[in-house]
Amino acid sequence: MNNFMFFILTISPLAVVGESLNVTAHVYDDLNNPVTGACVRIWTEVDSNQGFKRSPKYNYYESLTSADGMASLTFPCYSASFRSCAFSDQHYKEDGGRLYLKFRQKTFSSVDLLEHDKEISFVLRRRKNPIRMIYSQVYSSCKPFEKEGEYGFDLMKGDWLPPNGIGETADFYVYSHGVSTNNLYPFAEGGILFRDPGNGAYICKKVKTTSGFDTEYEANSNATYQTVIPSRSFQVKGYGLPLYYSKVLQDDEYMVMRTRTKLDGNGNIRTAHYSVLLGSVDAIGKFGHRGYRFNPTPNDPNLEIDIRASTDLERKYRNKQRSVPRINNTMHTK
Repeated sequence: MNNFMFFILTISPLAVVGESLNVTAHVYDDLNNPVTGACVRIWTEVDSNQGFKRSPKYNYYESLTSADGMASLTFPCYSASFRSCAFSDQHYKEDGGRLYLKFRQKTFSSVDLLEHDKEISFVLRRRKNPIRMIYSQVYSSCKPFEKEGEYGFDLMKGDWLPPNGIGETADFYVYSHGVSTNNLYPFAEGGILFRDPGNGAYICKKVKTTSGFDTEYEANSNATYQTVIPSRSFQVKGYGLPLYYSKVLQDDEYMVMRTRTKLDGNGNIRTAHYSVLLGSVDAIGKFGHRGYRFNPTPNDPNLEIDIRASTDLERKYRNKQRSVPRINNTMHTK
């Protein structure tokens, strides 16, 4: 079960109407208990013209929540807007975005605020047990598949199996088939499949957060792991004609994978590795994704990554000036 903190900012009116605001922050956990020691940070432009400048200047203000989960900040708000965030050593930072206030322009560089009551909320996720993982950021095989086929991908190496790359073990296969003409609107087929017994994946919705950690904390070992994850067809909204696009995963989805599985004589899982593939994911004509995280420790379902301690495959290969080859039509099977 995901753990959350609930963060509320309340802007109270001052006795003197002007640019200054008094901000009271309330921080709660998912059980509605106040949280002590959370940092509330607010920043706002130094005058009302900063929003029109390429490199605006900001004033920053911080305060820590007390034992009752409250923090107070008083600051001048010249531009009638500010940004805020909240975080702690035990929680991920959450960005509150920009909050705009009603105002009346006083001079070219100052305003009079016409409202002094605002309330915004945040959901902060707790740091449970971040671990070292192998990860890759946004990736696309830039040069597409030449022909239809199946292509093995190694998550630990971050590359295709030979002859298309330096991968050694196929955690999964990307399949791409040609255009079908048995439909009014021709379409290609593609997706991700798992060949080894015990390997598979299931799809989840991303957690709504502005932090970089937007998946569940652990893989569900009791979930149903599917061996084939095909591309799905989605209609483009806002157009009169029925236009469609195909994705394995949409932007708000991710896929938990179980790979490198070894079974005992009774067919029970002896060892396995768990990983996450982030949407959006394309598998028709080329393979593209928003990143993945691979746990190198066998039988550890933990999916919470410690970025600083982890291996960034893109940086590793970028330092070697590695280029992505064109994928030929060699089919890899075991």
